[in-house]
Amino acid sequence: KLQFLYLIAPPAMKRAAVVDERDAAAQRVADMERQLRACRALAAEAPAPEVTLTLADVERELAERHPKVAALLSDYKGRMRERAVAEYMAARGLRDYVELLVYLNGDAEDGGLRVAPSSIPAAGDGLFAARPFPAGELICVYRGVRLSLPEVNRLDITSGERDYIMGGFGFLWHINAGPYTHVKARYINDDHATPDAHNVRFVKLKNDLCAKVVAARDIAAGEELFAKYGESFWKCRGVAAPYPTQ
Repeated sequence: KLQFLYLIAPPAMKRAAVVDERDAAAQRVADMERQLRACRALAAEAPAPEVTLTLADVERELAERHPKVAALLSDYKGRMRERAVAEYMAARGLRDYVELLVYLNGDAEDGGLRVAPSSIPAAGDGLFAARPFPAGELICVYRGVRLSLPEVNRLDITSGERDYIMGGFGFLWHINAGPYTHVKARYINDDHATPDAHNVRFVKLKNDLCAKVVAARDIAAGEELFAKYGESFWKCRGVAAPYPTQ
């Protein structure tokens, strides 16, 4: 019946109906575009999704970059054993697969750390956070050449040969990160004269001869990372009370 009325309607009425239909279609398109813009805005404001890794991701990474560890954690057919991976992580205090790869690779390799001149005068380079790090996050790992105590004692402290040596791995062993310029943890300074300046801490793993660098509090992007070197480090350099209290 409506179609019949449209057929017998005057031309002016037909043109008006077409215009109304076009306007309605244009309005629907405009509404859809507004909804799309709103969705894009919400997506831009939403936080980035957390990085999640599967055992298969870990298996590929280890096979490519850490074949010895991959062999240790695999069965006789070369398949990664989930229980062996879990035990390896638990022994080193690693909370998830992301921290496992940070531990093995030395850092997250995501641009979250930046080496730049330190804020401490005459301290050389320092290590800065290029993104936020929540308290407790594994940031990087301190590794170096293994040295015995007699080898350390033969080094000249006044020439800076001991500047990158870390002890605390038992009476005999130390590690020297001096030759390893790619190890970002070696650039962490100790602002020993400023109370509460330290925002990361070293967690030493004696069996692996390395130290995890863990955020001691929430760290904002742009902050320089500071850790305590220990009183013996400073006393050897003539600083009797390196950590004043407030």
